[in-house]
Amino acid sequence: MSEGARPPSPESGSGRSGERSPLVRSLAVQLLQGPVDLDRTIETAAGAVLGIIADSCTVFLSDYDTLATARASRHRDPTLETAIAELAERYRPDEDAAEGSPVAGALAGEERRVDWRVTEPADETTRSAVERLSSKAWMAIPLRDPDGAIIGALRLSRGRDEPPFGEEEAEVARELAVLCGAAFARSRAADVDRLAVETLSKDLAPRPLPDVPGIELEVRYHSGTSQVGVGGDWCEVLKVGDRIMFAVGDAAGHGVDAAVTMKEVASALRAFAFVENAAGVVRRLDRYVSTLRRAGLVTACVMGLDLVTLRLRLANAGHVPPILASRRTTKYLDRGRTAPLGTGSAGKRFGSARLRLRVDDRLFLYTDGLVERRGETIDRGIDRLVRAVVNAPEDLAVACDHILETMAPPGGFEDDVALLAVRLIDEKAARGG
Repeated sequence: MSEGARPPSPESGSGRSGERSPLVRSLAVQLLQGPVDLDRTIETAAGAVLGIIADSCTVFLSDYDTLATARASRHRDPTLETAIAELAERYRPDEDAAEGSPVAGALAGEERRVDWRVTEPADETTRSAVERLSSKAWMAIPLRDPDGAIIGALRLSRGRDEPPFGEEEAEVARELAVLCGAAFARSRAADVDRLAVETLSKDLAPRPLPDVPGIELEVRYHSGTSQVGVGGDWCEVLKVGDRIMFAVGDAAGHGVDAAVTMKEVASALRAFAFVENAAGVVRRLDRYVSTLRRAGLVTACVMGLDLVTLRLRLANAGHVPPILASRRTTKYLDRGRTAPLGTGSAGKRFGSARLRLRVDDRLFLYTDGLVERRGETIDRGIDRLVRAVVNAPEDLAVACDHILETMAPPGGFEDDVALLAVRLIDEKAARGG
């Protein structure tokens, strides 16, 4: 109900028509422009008509292909709130309900108006509801989604001293039903999207790191300002025979589209890693990404570590360069670079960079959200990351936390951030001996 619209007293009878237009306008704003929340939408709809055209309202919704159930019940008389809630729990209109059940009729697509002073309830459930609510008039209206499919019903009731529902009230109820149907469909679609996002988020969560003797691994992931909580940053560690494949990737943008792209790229990389070295994986990924319809700019840095020789191969498809911190120096590895994935250029033959990993060497792979800041070049961010690595504690887990804390801009990261850290701690153990 809009602010300032006060429910009339029970003695006012049906003199409520002056408040009906404001009711419809107010409800339209609340249901169609407010937060997308199904439970809140249902409660808003159930309470909106009280004291305007009805004394009680119950909202029935079908959970997709299941039977309709009461999702919210409100009564303007506080002493009857408990009664209507209990009735709503027991009231189960379905295809076996008596033909005269108003709610069952509404769920079948018919509008029903009943004056119980002249009509006998068709079943015991309805009779009980009429008696406990002290109601003498009901109106049941189908709820349809924007495509016309029935998704539920509104049941309105009036007390003993009220006249039966007339055409004027029915017209208002129909308008409300249209608004409610659209709002419920909107909320349901949002719930489906949220479920999809939750499932996708679980799929994209960092996978358990493999246990590799002689090698320490750490991963950190931070979701930026994406409201859905997922984005296009991703990292992977795979043990393939006597090799370990490290990879980080980034799809431009935020949210579901970017996350779906990276999920597809990550799945492809896991397959290619079993048959290709780092450079071969990048070439295959380049061809694969070019076939994805939704893919925008996608970058990836792939490194393969031979556990026999402890030599690394680095292939970088348009990604920010990894950082190598050894006993003598800390630097970024700006070699083995090619164009981003999906451009066709990364598929051309190129040589991967090669280097040897030594005891206590620490390797940091990351996404650009870690080093980007508004108003400065990314090179400055990379230089700042090198300094953060230089000053990081020896312990790898503590070092990762230090790096994130040091690199975070005021107010926190605005972009997604993935950080993968690798440290060689025992050559003999890493070689399997």
